[in-house]
Amino acid sequence: MSRKDRLKRNLGGTVEEEYLADPFFKGPILTAARVSVVMVERIILQILRTEVTRLSTTPSELTRYFHHIYDPTISEDERKAFEANFTAAPPTTVLGYPRTTTDLPCFAVVLESDEESDSVLGKYVGETLEGEVASEDAMYEGAVFDQTYGIYVYAQHPDVCAYLYQFCKLVLFGAREALEAAGV
Repeated sequence: MSRKDRLKRNLGGTVEEEYLADPFFKGPILTAARVSVVMVERIILQILRTEVTRLSTTPSELTRYFHHIYDPTISEDERKAFEANFTAAPPTTVLGYPRTTTDLPCFAVVLESDEESDSVLGKYVGETLEGEVASEDAMYEGAVFDQTYGIYVYAQHPDVCAYLYQFCKLVLFGAREALEAAGV
């Protein structure tokens, strides 16, 4: 099986197909991420929004993924109800905790902790790869941080919340290579 086929098989795999050029991103948000992973939450936001939009507008893909994910543990009728719910009310994705005006269901990407983990030798943390000319970015002072992000799933019904939680988790697992390539 080719790498491209494997990526398409996973939720989140199309993010790599769209944004990953070997070995670095070519998409507008993700290009900057390779050099400065300051706004990881924006990358997570983009990945979730991309997959929600793709699946809510492509019923055949939605059915294919939901069949593989949910059919072993729920009835076909229940899975079809999940699909209908996903299509009728795709989850919104917000940065930070949802506000009272946020439509449900919702994925909320929240920075939970941010701690300096490693000091760098010298003061500069910019990245210059072999063959590249050092840019201004290479001269910024900085440090390496450990960050923890929470992705909260909100829905009006516990079953919807449960299936969206699994969906979200699988999207991020499927986008793992893209996240690693962005320095996450």
